Amino acid sequence: MTRNTLILLLLVMACAEKEDDRLGIVHYDDTGDSDTDTDTDTDTDADTDADTDADTDADTDADTDVDSEFSAVYTGALSSCSGCHSPGGPAEVLDLTPDAAYDALMAGAGLVVPGEPDASFLVQKMRGDAGISGEAMPPPDGSSSEQVTLVSEWIASGANP
Repeated sequence: MTRNTLILLLLVMACAEKEDDRLGIVHYDDTGDSDTDTDTDTDTDADTDADTDADTDADTDADTDVDSEFSAVYTGALSSCSGCHSPGGPAEVLDLTPDAAYDALMAGAGLVVPGEPDASFLVQKMRGDAGISGEAMPPPDGSSSEQVTLVSEWIASGANP
């Protein structure tokens, strides 16, 4: 059997396992989870095969949605926090890994106060305000003014995901 015949046979067998005759594209993330996009139909007529699978599986890798407000904030100001603020890390009580950071920040009382950056403990820690509990983050000198501005503007605009 030639190489091309073998590839064609494997392709046919993979498609035969599907419930319908549409070809699918399988995307694998770095955890091994897959998501199959089966249709790129974008027309608005009444056909029933229009693509309605809005990618319902949550990505668990480090990339966050590009249209997410928090994604830009995380990438620009908070991504280095997960070195300590992660399961098993020295500051694991606050998980700031990519998939957990937004929920953790919003769940903590006063960590992020939407619309009020100066009342948000996150901004106070990043600036190293006098009277905060513990030291500025990240140690030893706190965050850059650009990082503080990015987080402050995000919080001022409502701290949306």
